[in-house]
Amino acid sequence: MNWLSLVTELEALIFWLASLILLAPKTLYCIIRRPKKMITVLSQEIDKRTDDKYDAYTSPITFWVIFSICLLIFHAILLEYIGFIIGGIFSGNSTNITEFEFNFSSNRITKAIIISIWPPLLFSYIILLKKKIIITKSNLENIFYMQCYLFGSFIALYTILSIFMTLLNFILPFNITNFTSLLYYYGIPIDWLCLILSLIWLINSELHLYKFYSVTTKRSTSYILILSSIFSSIVLVCLTGLLFIGLFNWAL
Repeated sequence: MNWLSLVTELEALIFWLASLILLAPKTLYCIIRRPKKMITVLSQEIDKRTDDKYDAYTSPITFWVIFSICLLIFHAILLEYIGFIIGGIFSGNSTNITEFEFNFSSNRITKAIIISIWPPLLFSYIILLKKKIIITKSNLENIFYMQCYLFGSFIALYTILSIFMTLLNFILPFNITNFTSLLYYYGIPIDWLCLILSLIWLINSELHLYKFYSVTTKRSTSYILILSSIFSSIVLVCLTGLLFIGLFNWAL
């Protein structure tokens, strides 16, 4: 075994992980803040065939894994316990870790992975279908990678809003307002509010992407395509989830 080569690869891995800590949030911030500009920049980055490819930003698959799959698993497993954890901290009660029942069920993780995979793939397929382009690996690459960036940012934005709203509920003094209770009083679940705000950003970003790929020039047609894609993604996620869960339960 070449130990020098092993040490060199280990150093490269450590540096890659360290740079990821800086580049991943930078990429996310730029996409959320200026999606229209970043679509052009990232598309040029994806098309590069030089050594400096993804030098300034995180690669699409890495970005997708961090901000889509990992965060959805986080949602599926831990987010429901955040309120209980923070509530114990701000109320002054000592909270023992043994009180939590962290349910790392295979069903939840499976759902999270399915939700991560279907939407980028389906949205990419619809763009190719609308442009009447044959589906090949080379044709799909740029569009799918762009969808990875957008959907990773969408999941990250939803997570940030959810955590912010949960924190806000416990940080604000109760005698001033209990923010989430006020929303629930008016029939607005906090998760749905975060999801709607994130979806507004996603639809706007997809609109810019459709224009970038010259899928359609009409705004109304673009909205119809995007909304139908979202609906189709939800249906496919539900059907695939039921299939996987059924197979999993049958295997057990």
